[in-house]
Amino acid sequence: MTLRLKDNLKQLYYFYVVAEEGNFSKAANRLYLTQPAVTMQIRNLEKSIKIKLIADKKNFLLTDSGKILMRYLKKVFGELDDAERALLEIEETQSEKLRIGITLAHSKTLLFEILNKYRMKYPVSRIKIDIDSSETLFKKLQNRTLDIIVIGETSGRISRKELVVLKLGKEEICPVSAPNHSIQRKKVVTINDILSETVIMRDNRSATRKYIQNRFRKVKLPISMECENSDLIKKMVIAGKGISFLSISTVRNELNAGTLKKIEMNRNMKFFMDIKLMLYKEKHDSPKMKYFIECVLDYIPRSKDK
Repeated sequence: MTLRLKDNLKQLYYFYVVAEEGNFSKAANRLYLTQPAVTMQIRNLEKSIKIKLIADKKNFLLTDSGKILMRYLKKVFGELDDAERALLEIEETQSEKLRIGITLAHSKTLLFEILNKYRMKYPVSRIKIDIDSSETLFKKLQNRTLDIIVIGETSGRISRKELVVLKLGKEEICPVSAPNHSIQRKKVVTINDILSETVIMRDNRSATRKYIQNRFRKVKLPISMECENSDLIKKMVIAGKGISFLSISTVRNELNAGTLKKIEMNRNMKFFMDIKLMLYKEKHDSPKMKYFIECVLDYIPRSKDK
């Protein structure tokens, strides 16, 4: 005897709903059908498989065969519900784009690790990455062309009521020069020593520049040369053309290689800039956004203010 239940999937679903509701009238409402139509479908199912499923339609009692079938249908339609949720989640993931803004320094040292972990969980998620200065990234967040940013100092303002702002830690800003620069002959370098040097800095959109200028605001740090490209600044400093202030993540490789050297200043002239993660509050509850933030928190450097 062959039942060929697969040929009766629609009628099996009607039986499943009727058995779940325990009532033909309630099942009809749930299925958006008339009660006689539902009754007819159940009768056709029993006729097709030649097995009686309902012993008492008035009090709605299932036969032993009906009980066994219902036990399996719960699993089948439960799995189909799970499949539907999974498919909808994939469609949602593919249609939404996560728009990330991060500074150049952090993109070089952190972005690969962050994205690698994120995409292990959301492999088909669409991502747009914007690498720019802190000031520019903040303006793009203001204009809502970015969803989340990782930045340093900025002069921009958004109401704190609208934002989630997480302080990720502090990053050291290093005064650096070539190892054979004359300033390295001084045991302790003072502010006046810095003021007499050729200072090369990033452009005025840079978080590092804003932070250093704020620290030197009483004496107004003279900037002899400015450049958007931190790699070019490093080359100029290595060549002995001046000194600079750059984030530790930007100069770590050169310090380790000995092509750049920290300038040792007196104890109260140590530089640690806040690194912040920002996004609008309505974006924070998205599962993808929460997981991306978790990935950032796993890899962002935690420099301690000394």
